[in-house]
Amino acid sequence: MARWKIKNVGMKGVAMAVPENVVKTSDFDFFSQEEAEVFDNTVGIRRRHIAPDNMCASDMCQAAAEKLLEELGWERDSIDVLLFESVTGDYRTPPTSCILQDRLALSENCFCMDIPMGCCGCMYAITVAGNLLTTGNVKRALLLIGDTALRMGSMKDKSRVPLFGDCGTAVALEYDETANDIVVDFHTHGKGYEALMTPHGGFRHPATPESFEYEDFGNGIVRAPIHTLINGMNVFSFAISRPPKSVEKFL
Repeated sequence: MARWKIKNVGMKGVAMAVPENVVKTSDFDFFSQEEAEVFDNTVGIRRRHIAPDNMCASDMCQAAAEKLLEELGWERDSIDVLLFESVTGDYRTPPTSCILQDRLALSENCFCMDIPMGCCGCMYAITVAGNLLTTGNVKRALLLIGDTALRMGSMKDKSRVPLFGDCGTAVALEYDETANDIVVDFHTHGKGYEALMTPHGGFRHPATPESFEYEDFGNGIVRAPIHTLINGMNVFSFAISRPPKSVEKFL
């Protein structure tokens, strides 16, 4: 069982940054006014921040990190671990964490690592950093977590666009023998990968001209194979069945 009880690690601060551009649900042209009101009242996401094309997740994470380091008064050469958790890194290579180490002027002795996870990524970052800090071999970790999620998909995809926004966050963890335990319980449902995926653009199926051809799937879902998709019913079925059981067992 992938369960950890991480001792001696405290969360010392959190900061965030979002783009200035705010889009309300009613602003989407694929929603009627009535549909927008129903979405707002049932889903609860009434507005989202959307990054311009020249802004990456790393830019927002850097802004959050600068703010957090200033508020905490941490010296930059005191950061031992830098993790960048995102599925929208700057490049395929090199790791964005290494680029941020330079942009934030951290020590070259800093341990840097990218974690390309999705919804569960924050907990992965906390778990990895927590396990690195727990023995006291390193003292401070900076977790930069964010995505430009909307850019991954089709802006014509009614099933996906309203659910996402763009953001960058920074979390500071520190070795602290007085801190409460961090308890984490992980499960992996790999066989359901086709419900949340980007079909083209990886090494299994490199991008071709056909990857950018839009297809109308009906019901307001228009996308190309290069776009990230969500199979809403499969995800909904998973969400109301497995996680509740997992939470109950964990508690």
